[in-house]
Amino acid sequence: MKIRYRFANEIVEIEVEDGWGAVLIDLDRQERNNNQTETRRHVSYDMVTQEQGMQFAEPSSLPESTEIGLLMMALDSLSEAQRELICAVLWEGRTVSDYARSEGVLQSAISHRLQTIYRKLREILRDPHI
Repeated sequence: MKIRYRFANEIVEIEVEDGWGAVLIDLDRQERNNNQTETRRHVSYDMVTQEQGMQFAEPSSLPESTEIGLLMMALDSLSEAQRELICAVLWEGRTVSDYARSEGVLQSAISHRLQTIYRKLREILRDPHI
């Protein structure tokens, strides 16, 4: 069995036994599926701003005394996963159940994560020097 690999500047064919060929094909399929799953689940902040034309000021460029500056500082204190969740629910308009389904968890888990995020934001916005 011949296995073909495509690289940026060349195509390589290798001859392997049928048993190993089937294993390699299955591993390649699994890798493609995993990459697709990871791409779907994890959207970078930069990608969202570029694709959707959103522009946000850097938190450091805003005076801390402004409400927007405080909000940006509070959002910066969240983990990447927490920012993804809050963006999906508040800005993208996704439902909690839809987000839970895409993450493969129960809806109650996402609701609990949102409560944690809201609590953290409230604490920071009350006392921004935390």
